[in-house]
Amino acid sequence: MKKIGILNFQHSNDNYGAVIQAAALTYTLKKQGFESVEHIDFIPKSTPPPPLSLFKRIIRLLSKNPFSIIKTKLANNNKAIGNAQTFEDFRNNHINRTIKSYSDLEQLSELKDTYSAVIVGSDQVWRVAFTDEFASVYFLSFLSTNTKRISYAASFGLHYWEEEKKSELSLSIKKELQKFDDISVREKSGVNICKDVFDVDATHVLDPTLLVEYSFYQKILMNLSNKKSDTIVYYKLDLNKEFLDFASSIANQLQCDIQNIYYHEEMNKKSFTDVPEWLSKIKNSQLIITDSFHCVCFSIIFKKQFICVANKRRGIERLQSLLGELGLLDRLCFDYSIENREDLLTKKIDYTEIDNKLNLLRNISIEFLSNSLKDI
Repeated sequence: MKKIGILNFQHSNDNYGAVIQAAALTYTLKKQGFESVEHIDFIPKSTPPPPLSLFKRIIRLLSKNPFSIIKTKLANNNKAIGNAQTFEDFRNNHINRTIKSYSDLEQLSELKDTYSAVIVGSDQVWRVAFTDEFASVYFLSFLSTNTKRISYAASFGLHYWEEEKKSELSLSIKKELQKFDDISVREKSGVNICKDVFDVDATHVLDPTLLVEYSFYQKILMNLSNKKSDTIVYYKLDLNKEFLDFASSIANQLQCDIQNIYYHEEMNKKSFTDVPEWLSKIKNSQLIITDSFHCVCFSIIFKKQFICVANKRRGIERLQSLLGELGLLDRLCFDYSIENREDLLTKKIDYTEIDNKLNLLRNISIEFLSNSLKDI
C-alpha cells in the first residue's frame, strides 16, 4: 500500500486554522482513495541559548527579524490560556499522526524512505521568519531521492521573498525546491516568488479548508446546536484595544451581543474555546469580525457576513489573494474609520456567485492533487 506523509503546523496548541486545515487535507486525500495517510508529528524545539549579558540581549533583539519577535510574543501570551487539550483532542479525532514525534532535522532523517510521497502544506510553512532554524525541514531536505516531494497550498506569507535572493539560505532552499516533483502555493504571489527567486513553476490552489465539502464540517459539528443567534463574534490572536473598540462599536450600533470566540474567561482564568465549538460559533453567529485568514475561510464556508481587519504585521497577502479571487476585497478593512464600518455593514455578501467561483477553484485544486499523486 502506498503511504503518504504530510508536514505542516498541525502541532499548534493555540491555532484553530492550523489543526482544521490539517484534518481537511487528510480527508481530501482519503477521499481520493489513499488510505495510508499520516501527518509527520514534527514539533520543532530550539536548544536554549546560553545566558547573555544585558548588552548582548539588546543587540540580539534589535537584529532579530520582527516577525520572529511577534511570533514569540504571541506564543508566550498564549501560555497563559488554559485548555490547550482541545487541540490535542481534535488531532486525536481527526488527524492520523506518526507514533513518534520528531524535533529536529537529524531525527526526521529516519523517515527519508518511509513514504511514497510527502506533501508539505498548507499554512505559512515557507515563511522562513516563522520557521527560523528549521526552515529547511519544510522544504523537505530530510527526504531521499526515492520519495516524491509535493507542496500543497504552501505559503510564503508575504507577496515577496523575505531573504536576499543570493543569500546562503535562499540558495539552499532553491536547491531543495528544484528537487520537488510538483509545487502548489496558496497565494498568487507565491507563483511569482517560485519563478523569480527559485526558478521553479508552481500552481495556485485553495487552502485545504476550502477544498472539502460541507459534510466534512457537519461531522465535526455533529453533536452541537445548530441554532442561529444574533451574536456578533470576534477572533483575533493579538487582541488590542483599537480592535476591541471597533468591534464593540459595531455591536452597539446593531444592538447585538458580542463574544470573543478565541477564549472565554471565568474566575480570572482564560480557556481556549473547544475546536468544534469555535466552528459552531462562527456558523451560528450574525456577523464575524476577524483578522485571521482561516476565520475568513470558515466565514465563507458557512456563508456568513464578515469584516476582515487587515493586520499588516502578520501579513495580509493570503487575505488579499483569496478575497480578490472571490470578488470580496471590499470585506477587507484597512482602518477603523466610521466610513469603512458603514459600507461593510450595509452591503451584504451574495454567496451565489461566490460559490460558483469557489467550485472552479476547487476543481483546479483537486486536479493538482490527483495529478501529483497518480504515479505513486
